Amino acid sequence: MFMIDQDALPTFPDAEAFSCIEKELGLPLDSIYSSISASPIAAASLGQVYKAQLKYSGQVVAVKVQRPGIEEAIGQDFYLIRGLGFLINKYVDIISSDVVALIDEFARRVYQELNYVQEGQNARKFKKLYADKEDVLVPDIFWNYSSGKVLTMEWVEGVKLNEIDAIERQGLKVLDLVNTGIQCSLRQLLEYGYFHADPHPGNLLATPEGKLAFLDFGMMSETPEEARFAIIGHVVHMVNRDYEAMARDYYALDFLSPDVDVSPIVPALQNFFDDALNSTVSELNFKTIVDGLGAVLYQYPFNVPAYYALILRSLTVLEGLALYADPNFKVLAASYPYFAKRLLTDSNPYLRDALIE
Repeated sequence: MFMIDQDALPTFPDAEAFSCIEKELGLPLDSIYSSISASPIAAASLGQVYKAQLKYSGQVVAVKVQRPGIEEAIGQDFYLIRGLGFLINKYVDIISSDVVALIDEFARRVYQELNYVQEGQNARKFKKLYADKEDVLVPDIFWNYSSGKVLTMEWVEGVKLNEIDAIERQGLKVLDLVNTGIQCSLRQLLEYGYFHADPHPGNLLATPEGKLAFLDFGMMSETPEEARFAIIGHVVHMVNRDYEAMARDYYALDFLSPDVDVSPIVPALQNFFDDALNSTVSELNFKTIVDGLGAVLYQYPFNVPAYYALILRSLTVLEGLALYADPNFKVLAASYPYFAKRLLTDSNPYLRDALIE
């Protein structure tokens, strides 16, 4: 099954979708496809997907068609939300992050999703960077049958990652697939810095061969290089309980401006982690750390960069999938091999220092 969003949403008329395909591709429907599903296989907020067979090659494809009038509707929504963000910035002192900047960043990502040519290019880049691993699959794009509002890609047969029983019936292990997702996500966030910012279950499929298929590349983001090294260093400092170094990491992560004194944050970090780390760091789950750090940092003039908000969302969704499959799964423990490999093999001076630590 091919899904582009987590929930089935009301569809728009098929006649409008088929008319859009013909208009965008400049060809009648029956000269493009030998067959196309009479109704959508899946619907999402921005578009809906049909299953089809290309006439010239017989290739089975997924055809995503954009919802009519969606640009105008989204524009109005963001105009209203942005006004609310401006009021929050002005009158809500407890929130120190620039809410309007976060809204603008999210709006930019959503508008990128409306350009299906951009989404196709995202898929091609993602495939080049991450599908070198045999357990990761990224569908091919058919550029001759794609445009700004129509995207044609290779059909991927598979089961959504949260359909545990269906996956197990195929002789596959959900946690193996989740672990593949975590290892791939760590490479995305910390190696190349180009990551899939919407990895919900509808965008992750288990194929019958046991591969993890990534779908829907509308919402992508990038981790700045300095932040990639700082995140790895931050994990090292957390494992070592070096709270002074942890506090200084927030400069490199762009959480705090260089003129903010981090010394008052150190005891607050120590209190949180000494309570949380009754056993080892690997026993902590990601959500506990995020919630705990949020409680510590909101008392100080810190700012959450937009890219980081998308990282948190991405990792929290993956951890949710892991815990859904196994309530005792430890994401940080599963991440250790990646961090160890990077520290042992990367020549970056910052990571060399972290390895010595």
